[in-house]
Amino acid sequence: MIAVVEGLSAAGKTSWCKQNFPELTVWESAIPEGGPNRKTDPAFASKYWAAVNAGRWAEAVLFEAEHGLAVCDTDPFKLHYAFSLWQVGAMPKWDWEFEVEIHRELFSSGQIGFSDRYFVSIPDEQTLESRMTGDATRARRSFDLHSKLGPSLKTWYQAVDSLEPGRVTWGFPESVSVEELITSTPRQDRSDIQLFDQLIAILPS
Repeated sequence: MIAVVEGLSAAGKTSWCKQNFPELTVWESAIPEGGPNRKTDPAFASKYWAAVNAGRWAEAVLFEAEHGLAVCDTDPFKLHYAFSLWQVGAMPKWDWEFEVEIHRELFSSGQIGFSDRYFVSIPDEQTLESRMTGDATRARRSFDLHSKLGPSLKTWYQAVDSLEPGRVTWGFPESVSVEELITSTPRQDRSDIQLFDQLIAILPS
């Protein structure tokens, strides 16, 4: 079983994972200083981060094989980020379409896929701002932009849930047991290319 914990910056993803599944979490990849920049070299940045996320997916698969469960702090299949940037006008359409091509290739080769369960939290901007200012331990770059991606993120996971209803849980429950997740029904083919194409087709164009 592979589960994803997703939400906006300061939504509480990492804290929830630490509270419930500290030994079974595939943690979010840190953004390196001086790393690829989407504005100056968007094509390279897209390929770079797609490869990073494919690596997180491979790690999740290994975790699952060893423990029966892997919980991902943010979705390895992070195409939703490019979709959200495009929707708010922070990414050109050609760049979004390029991201779709890259991820479709990763699906075709089985290097990334849909998770079995999703827990998604999208607090309002005021709540996010309060949490961000109250947490001096995290440097949240581009917070102003990220806090505005809520509607697009919701659209994305509504579309994901429509493919196989019931796999998305909205909000972070106070507690979830390992047994509850392990007994959930895994997908038959997480890298189903037809499912990928269906998702892209039902998203707003």
